[in-house]
Amino acid sequence: MKIFPSFLPGIPDRLFPVLRSLNGIPTSYYLIAIIILGFLVRTYVWHFSNWVGLVRHGDGYLFLAQALADGDWNKYFSHWRFLQPVYPLYLVPMYYFKLEDSIYVFWLHQALLAGTIIFLYLSIREFFGRWCGIIGCLIYAIQLQIAYWINWTLSDVAFHFHLSIFIYFALSCWKKATWRLLCYAIISGLLLVMTRPDGYVILFSSAAVLFYRILASRYKSVWAFVATSLAALIFIICVLWFTFSHEKARVAILSNVHVGWGLYTGTLPTPTNPA
Repeated sequence: MKIFPSFLPGIPDRLFPVLRSLNGIPTSYYLIAIIILGFLVRTYVWHFSNWVGLVRHGDGYLFLAQALADGDWNKYFSHWRFLQPVYPLYLVPMYYFKLEDSIYVFWLHQALLAGTIIFLYLSIREFFGRWCGIIGCLIYAIQLQIAYWINWTLSDVAFHFHLSIFIYFALSCWKKATWRLLCYAIISGLLLVMTRPDGYVILFSSAAVLFYRILASRYKSVWAFVATSLAALIFIICVLWFTFSHEKARVAILSNVHVGWGLYTGTLPTPTNPA
């Protein structure tokens, strides 16, 4: 079977040896090259984007990190974002050891994004093979929308890192659910929801899919789908009932910037000036 049209004579003979030689290069070399390329792209954005250098926006994360470094728990729990401690914990050494914030955040974000690339490759490779994993990581590494957040002291970079870990273990459970993998998936999922509230949707959706997967392996697919849908509906009703029946829970949830803005609940605290 001809792969190339006849008006490109000789190309297969010259191209296939090149492809075979590329296939012989260890995957680790490709990943190192991709990580370096992504590092260069993000470094360029750090120095030459509209926001040059560190943007101390914070969204409360700097406040929480300072409180944790000082051991001031009253100050920590006074902030509405106290349920998302993961990114502030990454920032604690900056305050505890009195490090230069711009240097620390730059290297912290670069390290987290390098880890994201590795786990992203592992996840894609599991289902689509080596080359899809390499190409997917390359696209992620040079994507400017991802690189944009390198400057900001926001949780987006950390969220991507923990999301990539959760995806890897969740997909591993999908292929072969063992107690060890399930524990890893639960732990990584909990870290995900404690990084950004967006993680709740991802965690519960993944739990529903895994629940369906387990039921479908034992019962008919139709019954598994019905049972999963009913369980999800009951869970949503319980969450809504709890939220609107308890004032403290309602205030805590709807005053969260991500939840409140998403639901258009009206007057909400701003990211830099929470009520």
